[in-house]
Amino acid sequence: MTPLKRFVTISAMVVALIAGLLISPVNLGLWGSAPSHAADLSKFDAGDIISDQVFYDSATMTEGEIADFIKKKVPTCRSGYTCLDAYRENTTARVADSYCKALSGGSNESAARIIYKVSTACGINPQVLLVTLQKEQGLLTHEWPSTWRYTIAMGFGCPDGAPCNEKYYGFQNQLYLAARQFQIYKAWPGSFNYRAGQNNKIQWHPNASCGSSTVYIRNQATAGLYNYTPYRPNSAALTAGYGLGDSCSSYGNRNFYNYFTDWFGSTHKVGWVVKSPDRPEVYFVTGQTKHHIQTQYAYREYRRSFGGLSAVSEGYLKTLSTGAPAMAIVKDPSTGDIMLLQDSTLHRFPSCALAETWGYSCAMDIDLTQDQLRALKRGPDMSNYASVASSTTVHKLSGGKMYPYASAQDAAYYNGGAIGFVAILRDEIASKYTVVGKTLFAPATLAKTGSDKNVYFMGGKSSKWRLPSWAMARDFGISGGYTETSAMALSAYTTSGDLSMFVNCGGSLYLTNSGKLTLVKSGSSSGMRTTNLDPLTCDRLPKVGAFSQSVFVRAHGHPEVYLLEDGDLRHVVSRKALIALNGGTQPTIGLIETGSLASFATGAPILGPATLVKANGSPDVYFVDGSSERHRLPSWVLAREFGLPDGYDAVGQIALSPYKDTGKLSQFVRCESRLYLAGSGQLTRIESGDSAGFDVTELQASTCAALDKGGTISGRVFVRVAGAPEVYLLEAGHVRHVVSTSALLALNGGKMPTLVNVSSATLNSYELGFPVLGPGTLVKETSKSEVFLIIGDQKIRVPTWGVAIDLGLGTTYTSVPDESTQGYERSSTDLSPMVMCSGELYIGAGGTFSSINSSHGMKYTQLDPGMCGSLDYSGPTIANRLIVEDGASGDLYLVENGEFNLVKDNEKVKDMKGHDDLVILTLDSRTISAYAG
Repeated sequence: MTPLKRFVTISAMVVALIAGLLISPVNLGLWGSAPSHAADLSKFDAGDIISDQVFYDSATMTEGEIADFIKKKVPTCRSGYTCLDAYRENTTARVADSYCKALSGGSNESAARIIYKVSTACGINPQVLLVTLQKEQGLLTHEWPSTWRYTIAMGFGCPDGAPCNEKYYGFQNQLYLAARQFQIYKAWPGSFNYRAGQNNKIQWHPNASCGSSTVYIRNQATAGLYNYTPYRPNSAALTAGYGLGDSCSSYGNRNFYNYFTDWFGSTHKVGWVVKSPDRPEVYFVTGQTKHHIQTQYAYREYRRSFGGLSAVSEGYLKTLSTGAPAMAIVKDPSTGDIMLLQDSTLHRFPSCALAETWGYSCAMDIDLTQDQLRALKRGPDMSNYASVASSTTVHKLSGGKMYPYASAQDAAYYNGGAIGFVAILRDEIASKYTVVGKTLFAPATLAKTGSDKNVYFMGGKSSKWRLPSWAMARDFGISGGYTETSAMALSAYTTSGDLSMFVNCGGSLYLTNSGKLTLVKSGSSSGMRTTNLDPLTCDRLPKVGAFSQSVFVRAHGHPEVYLLEDGDLRHVVSRKALIALNGGTQPTIGLIETGSLASFATGAPILGPATLVKANGSPDVYFVDGSSERHRLPSWVLAREFGLPDGYDAVGQIALSPYKDTGKLSQFVRCESRLYLAGSGQLTRIESGDSAGFDVTELQASTCAALDKGGTISGRVFVRVAGAPEVYLLEAGHVRHVVSTSALLALNGGKMPTLVNVSSATLNSYELGFPVLGPGTLVKETSKSEVFLIIGDQKIRVPTWGVAIDLGLGTTYTSVPDESTQGYERSSTDLSPMVMCSGELYIGAGGTFSSINSSHGMKYTQLDPGMCGSLDYSGPTIANRLIVEDGASGDLYLVENGEFNLVKDNEKVKDMKGHDDLVILTLDSRTISAYAG
């Protein structure tokens, strides 16, 4: 027999022993008064008698609360008997095991202490233990209990129809073993007859002839009750309440449900706001005390904070002591903090005097349990600022008076910037205060009544102005909306017309923009309306910067700048014009909302040099040159090369007519005898003054000054597309691709030239000329197969890619249009691996060149100085015989009379390779093939 089997067998025996007294009804006449209101047994659920949450909650009662509860159940005890409230015994220690923590022993311990210690050690609700003591022996209400009842207090080890087992005797022993047994059921649910989460066959009575029923047990706590008392009450038992049913009735689990519900409320977790259907009062329950909720205000706060209303039995309410009425003021007994309960949040009163300001007294508080405290949030401390009902008005409470402010923000402004938490003041308390003064609004805030469509900008304590637009509100730095207030509160402020962008503060003129005031030094509002603000409002608005002369503005997110002049908004179409209007310096520009910009009347644009304009009804866009000329813009591509923004200013023909039309704008321009090329938003100077055959536009000095300049071209003009490697020469009105770096250097005197970046569209607009081929360039015409090396004015055919590789030229060529090499004289000989540089002979091998004293009959290629300067001369010097090796096969060749002769004698090959002083060059196998005899 395995240990587990032995354990199961023992447990099964214990189950049988436990059942003893639990099939009999409780004789309430002998043991005390029956509850005046029995539990509602129609709600008894055989599969869910009690929840796990309630059953295993060992923290429901303190030792003191258990003692008080027992005392209330036995108001009197007959002489000569020891009732439960007076019972004491010496207890023994128990070591900790898998089911209960260690239990200390003690002398002369009360029943309440023993129950509390067992509950805590074994994790069983002390209410469960109290109810079990009652249903088994009636010990909580018995007025003359015998010692036998304490001996078998929990009915543990007392099977039906058999004597109790002596080894389980004793009050502490009974409590401990019963509580521990419930944890054993929980730890080994599969080892007992009744199990949660499945259908179970449960007898109605120990007499099997009474039959059984199938019960789906929904939780472990209920399964534990059936394992402890393995019978289900029938309908006769449930109908009888605490009385007798019929011959097949059992009462143990019925009585457990009856007592628990009548004494402690629901066997399932219920809320703390409760009501019996037999009375109208609603209570808030803390521990074993009920508090009558007497006002709608308090009821709303308790419901909002602790959940819905729970229905409980009258009997349960009668088990609770009655405490003070439940107001919305509570206490944390662990800290002594007195707090207001509002919106599921606790707000501490720093003093009892402040509580009295709110119509409370510190004596009114209700001690919350730790569970209740954990269910609530902690908010900021209470203050002497309050709102009433649903109004946004905030009142300062002081000396029996209420001082009104439109909102908490307004109150904060007038009271040092911080007012603390604003709670809701009960109507009955608010009615006891006298309201003093008008409702105050903080300056530079917005307000509105529900019936008036207008929104007002509030001044300091006396004036208000109608807000023309939300855009203007944002210009004043107001983005948080308005305070909705009463018509009476708003009427106390005088309406002084519409708010304007220009304001007067203490004799100085300002323009509001981006949430600040900017000083207008000239004192001119440019023909615009001005609002005179009071000192409080002026002080609240930040003041930053100044307009030194004229007032310029632009909209957030838009580059266009406007001048405010004679009541109109005039677009300044160029930076040059902008600086000229401000006396030659960059002006202060106010940033305002687009909506505010649109509210101004529009005047004629201010044309400036280097700007683009278009007359109404004309398809042409013009580049404005100085103060007298205009040039037609051929494309937007060219505008971007000059750094001009996309788009134009639409002007009337009258505004454009004073400017002379001088024809099409070109990319080359001349400014005071200096030639420039426009590209990538700037002008690059060309020192030679040569426009490479392209048209040139003469520009006025003011226009040239308005255009950005950068860089100088000292020689010929080269362009490229930014980020692309290809470089092009501008020559004779054409663009020619320079196909190599060597060609580029050769064209610019051996130096890297200044390159002007242009757009691909500009590059494509040029007329295309032949490519420029440079020395050292490998090229191939599109439809032909031959590859040539360009050297000076010659082109030399590359006989094989092996030669190109040995000379370090690689295998990449430039594909050029047919006839591109027509101007280069074809060499009579092919490219050779042997070359001459500065009168010296060299032979190339794998891109490295070795000096050699004889051509050995080979023809050589004369290289130009540019190519010679780029060669790698690190190869070994060849003084005598020229021996080469095939890089692929390893064969050796002796070069004689211009031919490569294979050395066939293996011994001779070995001998050659074994001489350290003999130089052998490794050539590409294709080079070897071209010269092999």
